[in-house]
Amino acid sequence: MASKVIPINNLTQFGVVKDTPTVGLAPNVFTDAKNMRFRDMAAWKMKGDVALYADLNPTFSVNNGSRTKGEIKFITYWANPNLAPNGGYYVYVIESKNGATPVGHRVIVKNAATGAEKDITPVALNDGFTVANASWQSTNFASGFCLILNNGVDTPRYVIDTDGNTNINNIPILTELPGWDSYNAAPKILEVTLKLTYGSNQAVSNPRLFDLGQKIDFTNNTLFVTKQTAGSTVTEAVAQVAPEGAASTGTISNGAISVGYVPRDITFSNNVPNPTNKISAGTGNFDYVLYNNTETNTTFINLALGPNNANNFKEDDVIRAFVVSRNPVTATCGVLRSFGSFIVAGNLKEVDKTNGNLIRKMTGVVRTSDVAVPGSLPQNWNPFAAGTNTADEFTLAATSTVQDMVPLSGGMYIYTNTSIHKLSLTQSAISPVSFMPVTYKYGAQTTDSVIEFSGRHLVVGSNDIYLFSGNPGNITSTADAKVRDYFYNNLNPAYADNLFLLDNKANDEIWINFPTLTSTGKCNQALIYNYKLNNWTIRDLNGIISGVVAPIVGDNTSGSDRPWATSILNPNKQFPVLAQVPTSNTTNSAASILAADIGYTHRVLDNTDDPYTSYLERNTLSITPEFYTEQFSSIALLTQNESQAATLNVKTISSNSPGATINFASPNVTGTFNTSTSYKSDARLNGRFVSYRIDDGAATSTSWNLSGIQIEVQDGGTR
Repeated sequence: MASKVIPINNLTQFGVVKDTPTVGLAPNVFTDAKNMRFRDMAAWKMKGDVALYADLNPTFSVNNGSRTKGEIKFITYWANPNLAPNGGYYVYVIESKNGATPVGHRVIVKNAATGAEKDITPVALNDGFTVANASWQSTNFASGFCLILNNGVDTPRYVIDTDGNTNINNIPILTELPGWDSYNAAPKILEVTLKLTYGSNQAVSNPRLFDLGQKIDFTNNTLFVTKQTAGSTVTEAVAQVAPEGAASTGTISNGAISVGYVPRDITFSNNVPNPTNKISAGTGNFDYVLYNNTETNTTFINLALGPNNANNFKEDDVIRAFVVSRNPVTATCGVLRSFGSFIVAGNLKEVDKTNGNLIRKMTGVVRTSDVAVPGSLPQNWNPFAAGTNTADEFTLAATSTVQDMVPLSGGMYIYTNTSIHKLSLTQSAISPVSFMPVTYKYGAQTTDSVIEFSGRHLVVGSNDIYLFSGNPGNITSTADAKVRDYFYNNLNPAYADNLFLLDNKANDEIWINFPTLTSTGKCNQALIYNYKLNNWTIRDLNGIISGVVAPIVGDNTSGSDRPWATSILNPNKQFPVLAQVPTSNTTNSAASILAADIGYTHRVLDNTDDPYTSYLERNTLSITPEFYTEQFSSIALLTQNESQAATLNVKTISSNSPGATINFASPNVTGTFNTSTSYKSDARLNGRFVSYRIDDGAATSTSWNLSGIQIEVQDGGTR
């Protein structure tokens, strides 16, 4: 029988495609791969990871003897200019535990080159920051001298280093952002123009009676009402006791509404205030009275007639009402990022600082700080402050949540879960920033699901992974018909907020680190996008909760991945630095700092270094378009020998129908291939389709690559 060789080249063109039916794919598409990288015209065994600092054991500044160390929760890199260019700090968050119970989160600064550490958690917090629902992020400010940390449930804090300081012990502790909690919340709930008549002098029924749209809780709030006649200044109106209706609870004295005041009840069917009633003991001010409508469950305001018709509210007066919190508020934000001379906060919540009661939950609101003086932080966040003030507040979405904010091309793009908005600098001293909607068709899955690279954003949305360059017309899916269904079918919805992205520039890759359905919360897989070659691959992770791309110390070994000295960082070669939560064989904590893309072992959950399997698979490959039954003779692998020879398993399965079950645990033929001495693996099979898997076994810590495949086929002639 005549034979022919079918070459399969250009293995980097597509990488892994999981979503498309396999029978219709090109020969150089892989239907599965693990721990393989597609670049430099070949498929390469992806490098592993090593422990930079295992089993962390920081000294807590408070309760160090009575508290144990728990899981690491977050890591970032502080490129402090004082240590540049060959030094910097890792900043990580670790649990403080009372017995088996986490009671706080503590922030540790670690010299990345020497390993020296300092706990910068405020002493006043005792055990540390809040544990429940904490989701940490960081942003740099003041030319890199300042690092700001936010966990979404406590007031954001910052640390700012002194120019020239290289002593870690002189780094100050974390401090609340200046002016963050400096105001009483005062949202406006009413703005109307008073109309006493309409048309041809037709009287308006109850013209001074208005629904405030909410039932005001006077225990935590009071009311501030103003009147402004055209061409005149604003005048404060004063509360008085209503002259009719059921009895009220509490008092109004000299216009001050007492704590816990409950207005008299009215309904639409009866007890509606008579607009001709006067307050007999008027104060001489512009007075109003309050009622609670039991049918609408809201508070009403009635602008009263003054005594002897003095100080009446007039036609076309503008009336405004504000609910003012009695106590200063503490604000939290779900996401906080720096932008030029500003800091921007989104997904806000205001809570009474005295009793913890919720005042406003503003998931779709963004607040900008005042402009910062160079080298310092903004001093005001109060959008209600009088005088010169550029702090502001914008509602971007009434029903959505601000998820992330990432700069691009001179602007900052703000992602909710259903929309994208742009924040721009205006060059105006009065309103230095402006907001505009970009699209209401796309959004972001969670915080840390957007990343900038090469003048674009890669975004993990609620239904797709897409690229965005600033124009909604250019939004394109990068995962559709490739790995989109695979990703969303495997992302664990209970822990989706633990997803985070990394830009591994050294390999032109974005890592989407996520917990799969088998995870209990930690990221155990990375879906990796090569943005230069537009291909995808998959990598194993082990107990990863956070990460950052940063420089690391060398190992002083010629020919290694990091041949520089062990006492310095190399700013020109950065690696994924990962926060791992090991589960056994630890003495001090469930916390380690790893560096990825180094060596050929994985740091696994038992705190040891283990070999790992890398493999390539192709299912249901048709050799001829006519679907003839062929005899497959052998598979030749085009490899280049590395420093050590690797022994590969070549598993092949033949089938006659495209829907046949393919199980590589029970292949038709399993051959071996030595990357140093072999040139082919024999496989005597008959069928219309061939499926193959190439792997390096369960205990291989040797590098290998594959630049092409040649399948030898003999004509069978049967259809």
